[in-house]
Amino acid sequence: MKKNITRILKELIIIMGIFSFLTGCNYDREVEGGSTTYVDKDAPKEIKSKDLCSMDCKVSTATVSELEEGLVYGWYYFSVKKDSETGEITGSYKISEQYNDFVVPEFTFKTDKAFLEKVQAIIEESKIVTSNGIHHETKGIPDDFGYDFSAVYASGESISCSDNQSSDIGQKTVKELYELFYKESGAESYYDTDELLSVYYYVYEKDKYTLWVYAYKNPDGTYACKVTESIEKKQTPYGEKAADKEFMDGIARVFTDNDMAGINEYPRRESTRSYTLKVKFGTEEYEVKSNTAINDTQFAALEGLQDYFLDFVKK
Repeated sequence: MKKNITRILKELIIIMGIFSFLTGCNYDREVEGGSTTYVDKDAPKEIKSKDLCSMDCKVSTATVSELEEGLVYGWYYFSVKKDSETGEITGSYKISEQYNDFVVPEFTFKTDKAFLEKVQAIIEESKIVTSNGIHHETKGIPDDFGYDFSAVYASGESISCSDNQSSDIGQKTVKELYELFYKESGAESYYDTDELLSVYYYVYEKDKYTLWVYAYKNPDGTYACKVTESIEKKQTPYGEKAADKEFMDGIARVFTDNDMAGINEYPRRESTRSYTLKVKFGTEEYEVKSNTAINDTQFAALEGLQDYFLDFVKK
C-alpha cells in the first residue's frame, strides 16, 4: 500500500512539473490547415554577445529559382563548436546535392577562435536573429526544403529558428558559409585532384535482378565500398568494406581505357539488363549507360564491372 502511494505521489509531481513548465512558457502556437507555427515571444531579436560557442546550420537551396554561381541545389550542413572544458574548436561541413547518387563525404576539422569570429560576422550580417524563436512546420511535404539554425553564445544567449518549407537564410549567407567552411575543412585540397574519388554503379533487370554499388574515398584518405544485391526481390546487403587506391584505380582504368567519357548519345542500345556507371574524378563527374550508343567493347567493360564489384565484396 505504501509503495502504491509513493508511486502515485511521484506521478503527480511529474505531471505538476510538466504543467508548470508548459504554463510558464511564453509562446504562441498558430495552426492553419496543415501548418503549425511556434513563436517564442521571449526570444530576443538582438544578441549582445559576440562570443560564439557553437553554431549548427542546415539549409536547402531546392526552392531557389536561380542559384548564385558556385552553389548547387541540395542541402548544406555547417557546424562548429567550442568544447566548454578543453576549449578545443571543431567543425564539420558537407553538401548533399539534390539528385546526386554519389556518397556524400563529410569533412571534419579542428580550427581556432579566428574561424569562430568569421562565422559570427556572417551570422550578424545575415540578420537571422530577427527569426529567433520562430519554428514553422508544414505537414505532408518532402524533406527537401527549408532550414534549421541554432547558435549559442558564452553569455547564455541563443538563436533558434526553423522552417521545413522555406528558408530565412539567403543565398548570400549560404555562399559565404560555404566558402569559409570549404577552405577550412580541407575539402578544397580533397577535390583538387584528377584521382577517382567516387563511384556509383547500378544494374537492373526487371523483377529479376538489381545491384547497387557505392565506392569512394573518404576525406581522411581511406577508401570504402558498399554493395547491395537483389535477386528476384530478395535483397542481400554486403555492407561496407574497406577498399584501397588499387581497387579504385581498377575502376578508373575501365572508364578511361574504354573512352567512356561523353557517351550520352542515342539511339538506344537494347539489352535485357541495363547498366549505369557514374564516376567523379576530382570535381568532374561523368555518366555512362548501357542503353546509349556505346560499342560492343564498351558494353562488355560496363557489364564486366558487375563481377569486379561482387568478387571484391565476397572475397
